[in-house]
Amino acid sequence: MNLKRKRSNSCIPSLAPSGTLTPEEDQDVLIPAAKKLHTPSSTSTQASYILNNTANALLSLTSLYDTSTSAQGSLRRAVQLLAQTQLTGHKIITCGVGKSGFVAQKLSAMLKSLGIASSYMSAAEATHGDLGDVRGPHSPAFGRHVREPGWSLDGNVRRGADSIVFISYSGRTEELLRVRDRLPRGVGLVAISGVQSAAQCALLASPETSTKDEGDGHDCVPLGEGERVLLPAPIPESEEATYGVATPTTSALVAMAVSDMLALCIAEELFEGDRDRMKEVFKRNHPGGAIGEKSSKK
Repeated sequence: MNLKRKRSNSCIPSLAPSGTLTPEEDQDVLIPAAKKLHTPSSTSTQASYILNNTANALLSLTSLYDTSTSAQGSLRRAVQLLAQTQLTGHKIITCGVGKSGFVAQKLSAMLKSLGIASSYMSAAEATHGDLGDVRGPHSPAFGRHVREPGWSLDGNVRRGADSIVFISYSGRTEELLRVRDRLPRGVGLVAISGVQSAAQCALLASPETSTKDEGDGHDCVPLGEGERVLLPAPIPESEEATYGVATPTTSALVAMAVSDMLALCIAEELFEGDRDRMKEVFKRNHPGGAIGEKSSKK
């Protein structure tokens, strides 16, 4: 049977003037995918290119926090703010959208495994009731327990408020801006973003003028009773320039690296460098899976 005589015209890319297929077109129709297959060597080369770009982005991030007094000061201030949030009986809330939302969920999960009170808040659900999870210094008490702000049921005075960690590469994600505008006054805010300064981060914008403490070099914006701090998470070049598509790859990985750094630095602060105690808390909170099985044998 001559397969060429049985082909549907819908498969034919073009016809020669005589109405017959040219030899080149005939070959393309018989094996349309042959010229599009990637050889193992080209796939390996692309994989190395991607991994090298990822490694370079992490090296660039390391250099930033090694050499920039502003980045170092911002990290210190963020750690102090979030550690104090925990010590005053409040929690760290993480929030993001899209791929950044998954990074925010991972950050909250990591904090909880280290015994640090935290929750993830969906930006979409926040404006449909979940903002009630955010406690400010003047959040209302109820019934017979109404007292001055900061009073708690165990009789201890707890001042302060919850703090929120926003993760947004652009620093101006629309859904997060809507959440920010409805936060209780006095809530602390940390933004992990690809921008280099607080003045460039719309999430940190406020009526007050951005200020920079020359003493410790941190980049923050005070707003009322709450503090706003930027943790920069830039990448050397845009993903579209690197890979031809703007899907979050390097930026999401760098944001996760900064969030891991933040979580572990907070834990070091709270446990005062006692890593044996930190391990015990982690062991208690993470009994499941291969990690739990391994730690239970120690």
